[in-house]
Amino acid sequence: WVDCWCNLNMSQAVTDLGCCEHGAFAQWCNLECTPDCQSELATTCIQECPSMCFEAQEYIIPRDLCTNCNPSKCFPVMKCLLAHAETLTESGELDRTCHEADFARETTLRDNYRQCWLDMPKHSSHWNVVSAFMHCTCREGMVDVANRTACCKSVTYAGGICEAHCPSERECTSQDAQTCIHNC
Repeated sequence: WVDCWCNLNMSQAVTDLGCCEHGAFAQWCNLECTPDCQSELATTCIQECPSMCFEAQEYIIPRDLCTNCNPSKCFPVMKCLLAHAETLTESGELDRTCHEADFARETTLRDNYRQCWLDMPKHSSHWNVVSAFMHCTCREGMVDVANRTACCKSVTYAGGICEAHCPSERECTSQDAQTCIHNC
């Protein structure tokens, strides 16, 4: 979003339209497209606003991680925060976040998963609903897609499925598995 805003010179366009006071544009009009990342504001924001503070709706993050972060104050130097996050990710100090576009491009898998889910009974017990979810997740390879697109920790896209154990057909037909199926 930030690069798009800057590349299209949106601050000037929105200013020319007199819309910078509008709530939807106010912070965007203050975005610096060529910020000084060595400035006091940028260095303070890099320290006080770890990049995951801006991913809080998508990821479960430690409660006190963003205590000192003031997103409105730091938004003008967002390009510095993004550059810092990219550097940390490239060095391996920060995990990649979900590549939503790559995940969304997996249309065949997504459509197959959706059809599997639609075909499962959901009017019964919680166990049957969870079992149907796991069956479709495993059968359609959702764990692999979530891993490949770095979406495992995304609440929206993977929701914890990467820790799922997808048993083989052989495991499912074992005596222990059959006993579990009948007793659960």
